[in-house]
Amino acid sequence: MSKSEENAVYCSNLVRSDDPDRYLLSLFAPHTAQRGLWALYAFNQEIAKIRETVSEPMLGEIRIQWWQDVLAEIKQGQVRQQPVIGELALLLKVCPINPLLTAILEARKSGLLGDEATSFKALTDYADGVGGKLNLAAAHIVCEKLSNSGQIAAQQLGAAWAMLGLVRAIPHSWQTNAAPLTNDMISGLQSPDVSKAYVLLQPTITKMLEYVENQRELALSQQAQLPKAEQSLLLLAAQIKLYQVALSKVKNNPFELTKTEPTQLKKISTLFWAKLTGKF
Repeated sequence: MSKSEENAVYCSNLVRSDDPDRYLLSLFAPHTAQRGLWALYAFNQEIAKIRETVSEPMLGEIRIQWWQDVLAEIKQGQVRQQPVIGELALLLKVCPINPLLTAILEARKSGLLGDEATSFKALTDYADGVGGKLNLAAAHIVCEKLSNSGQIAAQQLGAAWAMLGLVRAIPHSWQTNAAPLTNDMISGLQSPDVSKAYVLLQPTITKMLEYVENQRELALSQQAQLPKAEQSLLLLAAQIKLYQVALSKVKNNPFELTKTEPTQLKKISTLFWAKLTGKF
């Protein structure tokens, strides 16, 4: 196996283990786009884990800057000997999504400043920055020429998926005493009792899920304008709906989601049926 092939396998395995939902979604993309998607999602995993692996924001900013330097070097033809960077360099040769990757890094940097609670508007901006821009980059990998409607739908679905991920991560944030996402979440995340924590967090969770549904509906409103080759970009809408249903069964309580979380078979069958019927 060549070094390049080893890098590809490394990225594929990283995404499959650390981001299984996006990995599953990538399997429904054209075969020619899958390697690029795994490079993109592996890059995303590398920067997503920074916040939890550093002891203070400044160290995280240094790590973000390291990746910004990596992108600048790739643009100049310099590639560091690291599997994700190697694959990223190959991807950027054929799909120049550098501005989107830079925007994702900037959004991640803003997320490092978690010591200060922020507004709900800042939270939606963060979801759009880390999720919307990532999914837009993925859409450019899948579709060589992306329509305006395709760009809008991809970014809206990515933002919705990111916000949904923040809802699903609330139990982890509560357990680890993570910084609140908004001012309204301070008392809930600091409550030692899980039942009381959910009651206090419920108003913000409701707003977050309303944002998810709104972005999902706006994306689906673009379906009629999407070329046939771009219809598969809406598969993420089906994946989002799957988790929305799972949450609704436990009254949108993320602390109870493990009881109704969809199985792998359910995820696969949902995506297969959505692609077959065009009903997302």
